[in-house]
Amino acid sequence: MLRVGLSIVFMAMWLLGASGLEAATWSAEVAEVQRLLTAHGYDPGPVDGLMGSKTQAAIQRFERDQGLVVSGELSTSLLAALRKTGHKSADTHRQIVIPDEARSKYPDLIPQILASPSMDDADKNYWFSVLPIMTEDQIAELRDILASEKRQLDALGQKQHVQPEVVTLPTLISGRYQDNGNGTVTDRLTGLIWKRCLEGQKWAAHTCKGEATRITPIAVLHKSWPKFAGSNDWRLPTSKELISLVYCSNGAPAETIIYGCIGHRAQYGHSQSPTIDTAAFPMLGFNNMKIPCWARKGSGGNQLIDDYSDDEGGFMAVIDFLQGKISNLGRTDRAFVRLVRGR
Repeated sequence: MLRVGLSIVFMAMWLLGASGLEAATWSAEVAEVQRLLTAHGYDPGPVDGLMGSKTQAAIQRFERDQGLVVSGELSTSLLAALRKTGHKSADTHRQIVIPDEARSKYPDLIPQILASPSMDDADKNYWFSVLPIMTEDQIAELRDILASEKRQLDALGQKQHVQPEVVTLPTLISGRYQDNGNGTVTDRLTGLIWKRCLEGQKWAAHTCKGEATRITPIAVLHKSWPKFAGSNDWRLPTSKELISLVYCSNGAPAETIIYGCIGHRAQYGHSQSPTIDTAAFPMLGFNNMKIPCWARKGSGGNQLIDDYSDDEGGFMAVIDFLQGKISNLGRTDRAFVRLVRGR
């Protein structure tokens, strides 16, 4: 299943970072149009939120095919037509669209992605759309994943001539999270390894058991996290890392993190709740959904105060997965903890 709402628009923003796009020219509406055009088999180029000649040409082709007035411009009627056409058309007539920029920058990766047996056409379209905006480290990680998969397939082919043997390829959840089989998942997009359960819960029988523990930020600062799944380097995620897990099923762009998935004044409409991939991170019980999770600022130290805190630093950053937004709590308030390791 293609999770375009978060995976393409939202994750592209975090891959590039806030400074990677010009605030004056980037548009959430253009990004949504590009995402929907890609899903319908029209190639607007990279999903970058910038109106360029390729996006205009793709709009014109869509308008012509739908019997609309051909303008090549962004409009409310264009967005309505793209949304009304829906995913049914895209799913039944899906094509693999490879942007020209992806072909020119990574010609060696194109055949590797096309040949990957662990990806369906939706997954391949997703990777092709984000290739042009991935960092060098993320490209290297993708190369390693594809190379590892090929080695396992080659080994399987060689051993079949000697004796029957089954080689188990990594199990992917929603085409993104690799199930490590020990209560953790690896995000193939960011390379981070996450505990599937909140602190206080136990991983058993393929789900999270029990109630999560609520903890104050002062306690978090002095907490020593126990060894889990053979590793003792678990830590509190940064706000940017934790936000990367937010999934808006209505396709809301990254900037809505301040308002939640429904957007400012509910402009994007209803979104699933909780706003997280529950196949990768089971959220059983309402209490485990309505309480936010702590995050810390930056990449080092014990500072928990986020960029959204007040000038005096009197609040701590939390990510609310019931609504999909960032907010603040006081130093004596309690929230959940979801641990991460790596990078």
